[in-house]
Amino acid sequence: MSSLAAARADNFYIDPDNPQKPTKKLKRNAEGHITIRFEAPFDMQCLGCQLSIGKGVRFNAEKFKAGNYHSSTVWGFRMKSPCCKTPIEIHTNPKEADYDVIAGARRKLTGAGNNSRGDGEGNEPENESEIATNTMHATRSLDSKMSRLEKRLTNERQARVDNRNLELIKELSYDRYGDDAARNGELRRSMRSVRDDVRKRERRRDELGLSREVTLLPETRMDRARASAVVFQGKTREHTLQKRKKIMKQGIFK
Repeated sequence: MSSLAAARADNFYIDPDNPQKPTKKLKRNAEGHITIRFEAPFDMQCLGCQLSIGKGVRFNAEKFKAGNYHSSTVWGFRMKSPCCKTPIEIHTNPKEADYDVIAGARRKLTGAGNNSRGDGEGNEPENESEIATNTMHATRSLDSKMSRLEKRLTNERQARVDNRNLELIKELSYDRYGDDAARNGELRRSMRSVRDDVRKRERRRDELGLSREVTLLPETRMDRARASAVVFQGKTREHTLQKRKKIMKQGIFK
């Protein structure tokens, strides 16, 4: 076997610029066009059997050069519909950064972003009800997108507000409880003073001879004012005894 035949036996092509990396040689038909895997870029409707072709359906498509738009190449793709084998032709649209259905199918209107309402050949939908239905679907899709956008923006604003509030709470908490030793010492001093006041009232209660079940409350300015306003008489018992003795010395017939 010659070297040329051996090189072509495995169907690999040796790139002259990079001979160390053989690449798979592309198959071409009689017209010089290659066959590739093409994925439907949007929903379509077959004009042969009126069945739908969903976005993402893959075809074995014939790729060819269909023209130029300024310096950009317009590529064409020919394939057959999977339902009735109707030939479908789609071209790239560099001007709109989109695809145009040339023949065999019609692009379905699924959203406000689709500016094609016909079948790629300039044909309009068949009746006004279809136009109204497509417009209604486009309006609903646009409203749904706008509502999702508004909800996302609202959530972002609320998240920013929550973050600011959280930072304020952290700063306030640090100001109050950041120095644990100082806060602990302050709390212990306040509790120590409270215990001292309780012990003083208990000693005062014992001095007055009151029962241990009696709990004296802290003195107030009002209590001191009322206590100072009380005027006690002399020794009441001695006065009563003297008065009785005086009565006993008197006669009953006076």
